Amino acid sequence: MKILLILFPPLFASVIQLLIGRKLPRKGDWLPILGITISWITALSLFIPTFFLKQTVPHISLSVDWAFGGGALGGGALGGGALGGGALGGGALGEAFKLGFFTDGLSIATLFMVTTVSLLIHIFSSGYMHGNPLYSRFFAQTSFFTFAMLGLVISDNLLFLFIFWELMGLCSYLLIGFYSWCPDVGYDRDAPRKAGMKAFLTTRVGDAALFVAIAILYSATGSFTFRGIHSAIANGAVSQSALLAASLLILLGAIGKSAQFPLHVWLPDAMEGPSPVSALIHAATMVAAGIYLVGRSISFGFFPESALIVTAGVGSFTALFAASMALAAMDFKKVLAYSTISQLGFMLASLGVGGWTPGLFHLVTHAFFKALLFLGSGSVLHAVHTRDMREMGGLKQKMPITYFTMLIGALALTGFPGFSGFFSKDEILAVSLGWGMKRGAAGYIPFLLLISATAFTAFYTFRMMILVFHGKPKDHHRFEHAHESSASMTVPLIILSLFAIASGWSWLRTPFESIVSLGGGALGGGALGGGALGGGEEEIPHSAHTVAMVLSIIVSLSGIGLAFIVYHFEKISAEIFTRGIIGRSIHKALVNLWWVDDFYLWLIKKVIEISKALGIFDRRVIDRIVDSFGTASVIVSKGAGIADFRGIDYVANGTADLIRDAGDKIRMIQTGRLGDYILGLMVAFIILVVWVAI
Repeated sequence: MKILLILFPPLFASVIQLLIGRKLPRKGDWLPILGITISWITALSLFIPTFFLKQTVPHISLSVDWAFGGGALGGGALGGGALGGGALGGGALGEAFKLGFFTDGLSIATLFMVTTVSLLIHIFSSGYMHGNPLYSRFFAQTSFFTFAMLGLVISDNLLFLFIFWELMGLCSYLLIGFYSWCPDVGYDRDAPRKAGMKAFLTTRVGDAALFVAIAILYSATGSFTFRGIHSAIANGAVSQSALLAASLLILLGAIGKSAQFPLHVWLPDAMEGPSPVSALIHAATMVAAGIYLVGRSISFGFFPESALIVTAGVGSFTALFAASMALAAMDFKKVLAYSTISQLGFMLASLGVGGWTPGLFHLVTHAFFKALLFLGSGSVLHAVHTRDMREMGGLKQKMPITYFTMLIGALALTGFPGFSGFFSKDEILAVSLGWGMKRGAAGYIPFLLLISATAFTAFYTFRMMILVFHGKPKDHHRFEHAHESSASMTVPLIILSLFAIASGWSWLRTPFESIVSLGGGALGGGALGGGALGGGEEEIPHSAHTVAMVLSIIVSLSGIGLAFIVYHFEKISAEIFTRGIIGRSIHKALVNLWWVDDFYLWLIKKVIEISKALGIFDRRVIDRIVDSFGTASVIVSKGAGIADFRGIDYVANGTADLIRDAGDKIRMIQTGRLGDYILGLMVAFIILVVWVAI
């Protein structure tokens, strides 16, 4: 029952809101808020006993027969065909297939995070989106977005996880392009449309990879459920090559959904959507889904050691790569978007180096402070109506609540001691350093990339804060009209700022570690025992904790200090970083986003050009050759027809006519009268006698 109360209220609220929301009081905005509140209360009823009272993790399961019962797919349309003997062949679905949900420590923590953040975002949206002509539709779509994420978190099998995964892709497309349907909001309508399409198409690459991974695992194990696949892997039913292929394809799916390199290009453009949508995507849904999938897959032993190394490499590189692009960005929301990509890289790297608990713990803490930062940016944009930080400045005195709450989020993002980001990010740095200590010089690469990204994060985060809130106003007209947001927007900011401080403290950290750790925690018995990591998480040397913490504090404070020296006190000109050949080259690369988008555009254009050239070649060469063969065949056919009609038919028909005429004449002799036959014999006898006599 609790699973149903978590999952379905946002769905029902979304459907009702879509159908009659415009006719309800306040255009029905309270309905999705009510639905998510029910989900939040139910999730809280699981979260409090587990995390505060330290009771046994409630493993709640629910399954119902799905439409495939009775062999709709087993051995039928797909059996023996394209997938015969493979993913769906052989009639495995001939028995009733189960739609299943379950809860464990990981899902309970994630459910609490998703419902809390989503509820606060919806409350914030009631003020931010007020007056929008599509106000009712907005709440219907965001409520459905939340439903899709909740379904993904509690799915007990890959097939239905994939269905919810795709539903989130649809929601992201609709919400990123939301302003393209609002002609009177004062924004460029074409940019949101293109951004939504870019997000949809880019993430489809990862989605296709995930679908193939699911097919491989089902082909090898005959099961879609996490537990069924894990049992098959533990029993040696899955070859290492198949497991490696499936794990890398799952990783590619997460790379697309969580905007990791090289499929990161959609997330900065996704800022064309309303700020509450950005907060949903970056904190509670969408990008969190990719990390959750990898964490869940690793916990069930889907990732062999080689796949974990690739995971660590992709995550650590993305963390630094994205952080570098934020250094030169002037779009307020895009700075936060790059920071999201970077922080997701931290999480992915942690999962790859064996830091399962730190990586997923950072997923939770990051959700709170990143939702705070995006909603704070929405509060600012609601006041000044621009995303260009060069047109801001001095807003601290105009918007004190927004400023101080965002300052808390910024300190959490940079990993400042005492804030939530410090505790979770420090663990990631420690486990990556410990991983390197056991593997020699090359093993330190993830840690070096992550600690460098930490320095960049501190610098660009406070560069953003200073340009927006400190100093003198750059645009006096915007400054004069700026004002603090309403209570419906500031109250969620205050609540999220409390979570940004406290979610990293021991009240959450210690129970989280005990519940979702791999030694008999979240999965009851430890899913990784004897699996991908050989019995548990990477053991971290004590010295790694100390070194990582000290270095993290040093680089964070250095980055913050440098930002104040350059942008607040102006003791060093920002132009110093763009001087010289190297400086100009790096700055140009950052402004152009390392030309990754340009490369994709060039590649797409080349594919189109090659396709056009092949089309021309097909029409002018292949088609002409085929047509010439066709013409020759027609000529030959006509000649053969004439030869057949005038030659073969003439000979055959003439022979037949000759035989028929001869038959007619011979038939005249065959009268049937005895006298005629005796006369004929006599004549023949006389002729014979005469011939002999002569």
